[in-house]
Amino acid sequence: MGAVYLVKFEDRLLGIRQGAGIIGNPSIISNVGGVETKGIELAGTYDVTDNWTAFASYAYNDSTYEDNVVDATGVILQRTAGATVVNTPEHLFKTDLSYDNGSLFGNISASYTGARQQDFTNATGEVDGFTVVDMSAGYRFEGEGPIGGLELRLNVTNLLDEDYVSTIGTNGFTSGNAFFNQSLMVGAPRQVFVTVRKTF
Repeated sequence: MGAVYLVKFEDRLLGIRQGAGIIGNPSIISNVGGVETKGIELAGTYDVTDNWTAFASYAYNDSTYEDNVVDATGVILQRTAGATVVNTPEHLFKTDLSYDNGSLFGNISASYTGARQQDFTNATGEVDGFTVVDMSAGYRFEGEGPIGGLELRLNVTNLLDEDYVSTIGTNGFTSGNAFFNQSLMVGAPRQVFVTVRKTF
């Protein structure tokens, strides 16, 4: 399946942080005029066998500010025209492979997020893209007795222990002034979870 889209916003409102995030100044809502977003989305699932299933999806997104931020007299406050929309990756990709025979099951997946701009004017530069791999495996016990209906599952997130920036602008986005340090949050490191579940 797939989709192609073109979206045009008028009078797009953006919250621009005023000062360093630690100060706690509120963001000011500014009208940046038009924003054009276009792209494609593709996804597909394939049953390799009765027990194996593969899935993949891809998204391409091109989002651009069409106007500058101006005051009531038309004086340009921020040159956002032509800049890529903040925190919007151009490419997203995900794939996973799953196995399930009724008792033994497992899954491994990889997700790629492309580079993202840090501020409205694209002056600060991009945050690098990253790939995160997750996996899970488990076993279901069938039949009667004390272990019947028991399920054991192991989940590992960020299997390769990738270092990456997961979130940009937790306390608001900046206008590109180097004084206004951007807030970045690192992604979670490798985590391992064990789950035991019993159904009756």
